[in-house]
Amino acid sequence: MGIFNRLFQSNKKEEKALLTPEQKLLQVLNQVIQDSEIQNGNLFIKPLKLSIEVHIPHIKTNFIQAICVMKHARFDEDIIESVTGIGKDIDTAIEQAAANFSLSALCGITMALKDEEGKLVELQFMGNVHRYKLYETMLMVQGESKNGHQVKYWELLGSEILKRLGNRKMQYIKIYICKTDESIHCECRINGIIHQDLSAILKEAARNWHVKSALYSEKQIFVLMQDEETYVPVKFMFDEVEGYTQQAVDLFKQCYSEEDYNQIYDKCYKLCKDVTLASSLFAFIPEICCENFFQEITPSSQMILIKQEEKIELYKNQVLYYGWIEEQVAQMILRGKFSKEELMRILHCSATFNAIHQAVSNGSQLENLVMVPSTFLVDEQYKI
Repeated sequence: MGIFNRLFQSNKKEEKALLTPEQKLLQVLNQVIQDSEIQNGNLFIKPLKLSIEVHIPHIKTNFIQAICVMKHARFDEDIIESVTGIGKDIDTAIEQAAANFSLSALCGITMALKDEEGKLVELQFMGNVHRYKLYETMLMVQGESKNGHQVKYWELLGSEILKRLGNRKMQYIKIYICKTDESIHCECRINGIIHQDLSAILKEAARNWHVKSALYSEKQIFVLMQDEETYVPVKFMFDEVEGYTQQAVDLFKQCYSEEDYNQIYDKCYKLCKDVTLASSLFAFIPEICCENFFQEITPSSQMILIKQEEKIELYKNQVLYYGWIEEQVAQMILRGKFSKEELMRILHCSATFNAIHQAVSNGSQLENLVMVPSTFLVDEQYKI
């Protein structure tokens, strides 16, 4: 008997029919997650002080895609996890999505917040030692494989992942591999940012897999929580950067001339009164728009900062505020917050866009172009 059959007996059929898919998912999560309750349309896990918001953007008769947003005071930002569910009907699909979320992302977050089975790891970034505890979820598998392989993903990628980390309260890494007879799709995301070079290592590891089912996939989550003694506090939190990003985007939308462009940095600084954030908004927003506009071209996961006479090569997720600005800009594009004319005005402020435009004008094909790391000149007061 499924969870829904236990939750809704015959005398509650009308109540079940009135629930939205999101409410049904919350009901299932409430049943399967200990010490949880539904508060103001979200799930709240009391011992962890963890709040979970759910959305279902895609739904069919026997399939759903659910977005689970986890919020906690120890997170630098909300953790957004997408899961799917497939079943004989929509109710069993919802149950499957709840199980997929509970056994993967939520499992890793719970281990981290309870400090269960953590392993100490250290890294050096910008001259500082940062100590983290690493928590690994179990491997989530869908479908069947013929050769019974099992990749230990932290052993495969751990040392490369650590090279890409900086100073955050928490680092959230997701590894996903999906293989059919005809294709392989692999992703390694660090705090939401896809690292194509790490994804390529996963693809090579999966190349010789032999699958029995139409689709075979593996997924694993790694959560790293930084020791408070080594964490360096930042001036602005996610919500503040989100607000400043929206205001800065509006400035770029109104950029009609070189004179307008030359005033944007000063206007960004007047908004936030901070050199680092103002410089980041001014430099990153046009390049992020460019990466989202040209989906055919694989973006670089790195950037170069020129600070006085020093050349600093970094991964994007190591750079203070970059990921938060990127997330907000990408969401604004996805939600249609730009007119075509406004987006073009922003793109013309991007050095990468201008280079691509020139290459295409000279006969190059978009799919053959490769984005190199962008270079930014920053003030000596800029904090990384």
